[in-house]
Amino acid sequence: MAESNQPTRDKKSSLYEAYHQFSAGDLLRALLKSRNLTSAELAESAKVSHSAIADILAGRRRPPRKAAKALGVFFKVDPAAFY
Repeated sequence: MAESNQPTRDKKSSLYEAYHQFSAGDLLRALLKSRNLTSAELAESAKVSHSAIADILAGRRRPPRKAAKALGVFFKVDPAAFY
């Protein structure tokens, strides 16, 4: 049974490593670009303050849990990607 779980674990590990090779700001910037959105549009659509998004993009802070969840839902990614 352990062998059948190995590919899943490897896949999750690879996703974790892919997400975490970038900062939260880098990831958010890439997601914004992929959707052709501005930070102001994202703030309004995801219900996250524009100042929080600006701080994340500038690398001044990581998103609070509530913001990470909102961003994860909006972009359809695991909120943990922002940590």
